[in-house]
Amino acid sequence: MNNDVENRKFERSQFFLVQKDKDFLPIWVFKPEDNPSGMLGVLVDVSQGGLQILMQKNSLVEGQQFEMSLINQIGGDEIRLPPGIIELVWSSEVGSTYTKCGFTFNSYSSDEISMLIAQTFDGENKFMRCILRETNQNKLM
Repeated sequence: MNNDVENRKFERSQFFLVQKDKDFLPIWVFKPEDNPSGMLGVLVDVSQGGLQILMQKNSLVEGQQFEMSLINQIGGDEIRLPPGIIELVWSSEVGSTYTKCGFTFNSYSSDEISMLIAQTFDGENKFMRCILRETNQNKLM
C-alpha cells in the first residue's frame, strides 16, 4: 500500500505558510466534508475594494467567478457571513508553491464586507480560511 499524500483519492487538507511581518505562520485548512469540490485558501487581506487569497499554485483565469464560503476552523465566534460571489482580477506566483489572487466582490453588500473586515482582523494573527467553488454565474453588465 502506498501512503504517498499525492496518491490519495480524496484531498483532506492544505498547509499554507502565511507571511506575517518577517515571519511565516503555519496555517492548516481542512476541506469540509459537505464541500469536497472546492479550492482551499487563506484570506490575507480584505478591504471594501476586494480581497486577496493565498491558494495552492493554480491556473485560474482573470474574470473567472467563484462562490466563496468562509470556514471557521479556529474556534470561537461563528462566522456569520453567507457565501458570496467574487471575481478574479489578478494572480501572482509566490515562491514555487503558492499563488496570491486578488478578487473583487460581486454579491456582498457594504455592510457584509465591513463584517468580513472586522472578523478577519479581530485578534492577533487571525486568518480566515475559505473555500472557493467555480460558478457559472454570468457577469452583470
